[in-house]
Amino acid sequence: MILDQDKITRIKRLLKSRPKGLTISDVSQNLKINRNSVAKYLEILLITGQVEMRLYGNAKVYYLSQRVPISDMLKFATELILILDTDLKIADVNENFLRFFSLSRENVLGCEVKQLNVPALSSLNLAPLPEEEGEPGEFPRDIHFTQNGEEKHLKVKVVPTVFDDGNRGLTLIIEDVTLPTQYEHELRINEARYRAIVEDQTELICRFTPDFTSRLSMTRSVNIWERAGKRSSVVRTLTSSQSKTGTW
Repeated sequence: MILDQDKITRIKRLLKSRPKGLTISDVSQNLKINRNSVAKYLEILLITGQVEMRLYGNAKVYYLSQRVPISDMLKFATELILILDTDLKIADVNENFLRFFSLSRENVLGCEVKQLNVPALSSLNLAPLPEEEGEPGEFPRDIHFTQNGEEKHLKVKVVPTVFDDGNRGLTLIIEDVTLPTQYEHELRINEARYRAIVEDQTELICRFTPDFTSRLSMTRSVNIWERAGKRSSVVRTLTSSQSKTGTW
């Protein structure tokens, strides 16, 4: 099929003016284009990610994709971003990535991730892309490594990506979570220290929220309260039995 760029442009313009979407028949009637041709053009636009399709019963409704240009995403994103092509070679990268790993753009583009000699990324298992279209979604990874004597923690999202020419690839969105991870680790240590101090006290210590939900109780306190509860239950049982029989 010979592509008619003018018809493709008209279809995209029509879909843009109808945010609620259109079926193949709607597009055909509005643009006076053969229905089979419309179906082929929409299929091409769907494969290249320029339109989206949703099923309502048996009807396929098409919408124009709301897409952010990769150049804008790379420029304004605070994360480290790496874009891989079908062969898992680096197609583009943002400045945050280059700055974090002390790399230059010239030495990165066109290389495989493992060729970067970056220990943090060498552990990533990026399997070759399957021939069929990948399922949409994000596949998270956690990376721990040492950089310049400091322990680093990264959270990586591997997002299947479709380029304008219809080829597929992967986008790696990498977030530096070193500080939150360190804070969480320190919080666990402080909590353990606090509990150790509390357990050594001779007094009974309990901590409650404003609605009297127990947040912390030393083991000794719990044991005493449990024994006290059992004794109270026994006393209530004896008292109830004696009151019924009239014996005290």
